[in-house]
Amino acid sequence: MAAVNPLPQPILTAEKQSELAQIANGMSREQLMWSSGFLAGLASSQLQGLAEGEPVSGETVTILYASQTGNGKRVAQALADQLADKGANAQLVDFADYRKQQLAKETQLFAVISTHGEGDPPDAAEPLFRFLASKRAPKLENLRYAVLALGDSSYEFYCEAGRKFDERLAELGAQRLIDRVDCDVDYADSAASWQADVLERVEIGSDAPSNVINLPKRVRSEFNRANPYHAEILEVQAITSRESRSHTFHVELDLGDSQLTYEPGDALGVYPINHPTLVEAVLKASRLSGEESVQVADSTISLREALAEHREINQISAATFKRWAAAGIASAVEAFDGMQPAERRELLNSWVLTDFIAQFGVPKDAQVLVDALPAIEPRLYSIASSPVTAEGEVHLTVARLTWKNADQERFGAATRYLEDLGPGDAARVYVEPNTSFRLPEDPNAPIIMVGAGTGVAPFRAFVDHRVEQGAGGPNWLIFGHRHLRSDFLYQIEWLRHHKEGNLARLDVAFSRDQEEKRYVQHLVAENAEEIGEQLKAGGHFYVCGAIAMGQAVEAALEDALGEEFMDQMREEKRWHRDVY
Repeated sequence: MAAVNPLPQPILTAEKQSELAQIANGMSREQLMWSSGFLAGLASSQLQGLAEGEPVSGETVTILYASQTGNGKRVAQALADQLADKGANAQLVDFADYRKQQLAKETQLFAVISTHGEGDPPDAAEPLFRFLASKRAPKLENLRYAVLALGDSSYEFYCEAGRKFDERLAELGAQRLIDRVDCDVDYADSAASWQADVLERVEIGSDAPSNVINLPKRVRSEFNRANPYHAEILEVQAITSRESRSHTFHVELDLGDSQLTYEPGDALGVYPINHPTLVEAVLKASRLSGEESVQVADSTISLREALAEHREINQISAATFKRWAAAGIASAVEAFDGMQPAERRELLNSWVLTDFIAQFGVPKDAQVLVDALPAIEPRLYSIASSPVTAEGEVHLTVARLTWKNADQERFGAATRYLEDLGPGDAARVYVEPNTSFRLPEDPNAPIIMVGAGTGVAPFRAFVDHRVEQGAGGPNWLIFGHRHLRSDFLYQIEWLRHHKEGNLARLDVAFSRDQEEKRYVQHLVAENAEEIGEQLKAGGHFYVCGAIAMGQAVEAALEDALGEEFMDQMREEKRWHRDVY
């Protein structure tokens, strides 16, 4: 193998160099690359620990992120990389890892915050939000800051978490370097503009910190959100009966030689291809053939291909109205601005592009039409497999999404796309890490999992993983759906796990199988005493599924165990929520 260049003294002693060389001797190139990334990750974690109160020489720039789906983390990471390239002593810190005591010591802070539910921050950010709202929050006259808020304008409390954080820092005396930017679903351009403004305003100390080491780049797959992998479909299998109103299917994909890796709790991003029927309807409404040449990024392709694979036509966002106005159809944004929040929500949740065109018209030029449409967004699905049991595969649990608008049936872009695929087809995918929804580090810790509908998907991965790893902690699943006969997802697997002792408890609630509806939150309330005992013994609590269900479960648990105990669970990172 090539000679290993020894690290200069005094970073490593001769003894440590010898130990490292012995470990490296005989490794393949791939193993050496992986090891360098692993060590870089350890070093990076230690450097991020500086945010927990360790002083550094030179003025530190802190980038905080609170992200539920990964978008916020990506934006924050990009800013941290840009600041590092500029020579800044930049620290990237998750809200979950940030110590409240550090806030009073900060001089430059840039925050990227997403909003979820009824204007709530991500779970990881709640402790710091509560601290800032309390009387214990410090004065921040020495702090210069800026906030980027991520949200979805189809919800009433658009970017509310970012707004609250921004306004509270100002109330505490901090100086706002640039105005807060609120980003909709189509956030890339706004985020890039905010990053550029930050780079212009940030102050960089001249003295480089003595304890910062230039780390090698982490080794990772070349495939990511910007460059998805074409994964081969191995199987698409219905797992609900024909009578089910929520037709659900299990999808298995081959990761091949992509080097894509994941952990239980992560999500898979899927880029759908818009259904040909909708593409042709848009072309007909636009009076265009689809054969027109258009420019998308650096490629020249047909309009039909652009609408099918690169542009969002299956749903409408606030960005669509703004883009239509920029394309010369001002009536669209004027109508949107005049709507009440409830009207906006109903429209954004029910319209596809043909509905929009019928109301407001359409640009007649193919390139103008493409430029007026947002880029197609990936859909995220909780991964339903463990990497140690699936062996190079990734599994998803997908429910068909349908609705009606003006008596016309509509379909979810990705669910319809995935359902129509078969063995040998390929889908564009990437792994979206979800570090706030992880199994406990202690394999003997109890876990309680509450999943409704397809929210059970990550728990299939959790249990398989814990069994394969020989974890000693008890697993308790609380599952809910509509009907036992048609909607008990992965029933055979759960019953087998329960019989073999891999599931210490299995509780189910089928809401439509009796006159009075029963949901998972009712089971949580009825079993609160036993749940409390396991949580007080160091257990972790997980809930996955619809936002309303997650809120109901949280309320039931808080009523039974008290707000103080729930706050403790969040502080100790033993309360985990993945809702959508």
